Amino acid sequence: MFKLKKSFWAKRFLALVAATILTSGAIFPLIVSNVSATSGLLTARSVEMSTSQVSASDIYQIGFTIATTGVVQGIDVDFCSGTTSPIIGETCTKPTGFSLGTYQVATSGGANTGLTGTWVPASIQSGQTLELSDATGGSLTSGASIIFTLGGTGTAPTNTSTLGTFYVRILTFATPTLAAAYTSGTPGTYIDGGGVALSTANQLTITAKVQEQLTFCIDTNGATSCGSASGTTVLLGDAQDVLSTTFPAVSNAAEYIVQTNAGSGAAIRMSGCTLYIGGNCSGISIASTTTGATSSPGSSQFGMCSYGVTGYTTNLSITTAYNQGGNCSTITPDAGGTLTSGAAGSATFAFQAATTGTFGDQIGTESAGSQGIAYLAFLGNASASQQEGTYATTLTFIATGTF
Repeated sequence: MFKLKKSFWAKRFLALVAATILTSGAIFPLIVSNVSATSGLLTARSVEMSTSQVSASDIYQIGFTIATTGVVQGIDVDFCSGTTSPIIGETCTKPTGFSLGTYQVATSGGANTGLTGTWVPASIQSGQTLELSDATGGSLTSGASIIFTLGGTGTAPTNTSTLGTFYVRILTFATPTLAAAYTSGTPGTYIDGGGVALSTANQLTITAKVQEQLTFCIDTNGATSCGSASGTTVLLGDAQDVLSTTFPAVSNAAEYIVQTNAGSGAAIRMSGCTLYIGGNCSGISIASTTTGATSSPGSSQFGMCSYGVTGYTTNLSITTAYNQGGNCSTITPDAGGTLTSGAAGSATFAFQAATTGTFGDQIGTESAGSQGIAYLAFLGNASASQQEGTYATTLTFIATGTF
């Protein structure tokens, strides 16, 4: 009896196994029936993003190469979250925070190629999938390259708010109806298809600092940069530094050099007094050309004008009082200590007061950018009654940047 029972149950077990195999074979086609058995694989698939920043407005350029020759009237571009997959036929969900925007699509011109006619964009699957359809779509040949752009006008698409990988599925259809009926889990009958992996990423922040800069110097050696500037003495007069009652003494040996990155530029000011015996700004002096005057030999005069050095005037401006109409450049500086009648030209020389005040008198400005250089031209005349002596002054030049 024991052997008979064993044989009986063995037969029952084999029968159940056979039934199970048959049942499985019947179910298997149902599992894969959502995927078209005759579809081709799109090659050279790509989705180029204008930015990988999460939640950012983006532009997607979608490209692929046709596998199957035939009439194409519909294209679907399905966006899937990173927790699903790019495999067509598997259910996928819309990436968190993703939006098609107003799904403006460029299908011709520029980098967009391969599609002719009028392709109408639409949103299906609650904004997860872009559908393009053209009821008059023509035949596309195997190997044809297709490129079109989603975004760029209207409201741009918005990247997923999730950092990392997400996916795109691309499918072509023979009719607009088939394209419109598409769902991620039930793609229906399509011609060609394929998936693409994309990723959002953290943005790299690069920080660099630019310091406030102001370069300023005075020199008498004709330097073209402060690094080579030297000299602080101007000798005004003939070969023995003597002023004349007949000819003007004019020197442009001094200059200033200035450069800044200050947003509102730099102001150059002069502070000091006219020529005094002993140079201590008190006692007997040579009168300053207070509000501006041309040279008048035989009169006691001390003044200054200024003009830019050729090639260094792009950002430099001289205050009008010290270069009226650009006439300071008409001077002919004394050469070899020899005074001449026309040395002062038509220049107007100014020195705003006996002393120029606490912060000085503005003589020029320099805007941000390239270096500026300006000559400082001084005039000296003596009257017949000017008391003898050695006259001097010390002038202070100040550059102040407004940042």
